[in-house]
Amino acid sequence: MLVFIIPLKNSKTSKSWDLTCKLFERCIKSVCNQTSANFRVVVVCSEIPQIEFHHPSINYVEVDFPLPTSEYKSKELDKGKRLLTGLAYAERFAPSHIMIVDADDCVSSHLAEFVSQNQHCNGWFVNKGYVYRKNSQLIYFRAKAFSQLCGSGVIVKYDHKFDYLFKNAIYDHKVKCLKDGSLLEPLPFIGGIYIIGNGENIYLNLDKVKFLKETLKQKGLLFYLRDFLQYRWLTKSIRNNFGLYKMN
Repeated sequence: MLVFIIPLKNSKTSKSWDLTCKLFERCIKSVCNQTSANFRVVVVCSEIPQIEFHHPSINYVEVDFPLPTSEYKSKELDKGKRLLTGLAYAERFAPSHIMIVDADDCVSSHLAEFVSQNQHCNGWFVNKGYVYRKNSQLIYFRAKAFSQLCGSGVIVKYDHKFDYLFKNAIYDHKVKCLKDGSLLEPLPFIGGIYIIGNGENIYLNLDKVKFLKETLKQKGLLFYLRDFLQYRWLTKSIRNNFGLYKMN
């Protein structure tokens, strides 16, 4: 069984709790849109989000942690505590694997089925994925190293959950190797959508997105054109697979 762990920020640290809830609702709908019923979801939150979607596989775990400061490290430490709480709670489901999902991202509907068919594997990193900016008709295809960019990019055996997922109590989604030297395998299909520029990202906020676009332009026309060719039309098939719908 695959258990998804979703850390949801405190409403008091959110720029807009209404927007945070809407992003989370799209995320949780995406996660629950699996082609296999062999999954559970653990949401670690300070308060139950205000959404209308319900599913029997969703489990809310409420915590009462001190509020993080506005500093990036403080926010990441708060996220780490939520994840550790969720991972401990997930043990009751006897999962074969776990996947951490950021509360504003979308994931493939085939993950639970794939994990059920490959329970002997140590785990996978999402090599291929999409990057999406709010209300765009295009979506960016990242052909490699998606997990280096996105926190929703690693699936690992539950027994190895603490072996490498955390460094100094902060979640590390960039590693591909366990402590015993065994490697995670690349997921053999497009695994997720990294949602950026929505105003609630910890890392890729609006200012960071603007900075990266300007940096890209400075690398030269050829590099810029090569990057532009990675954009795809946002088709109905992509929307259905990942549960990506427009939000008001």
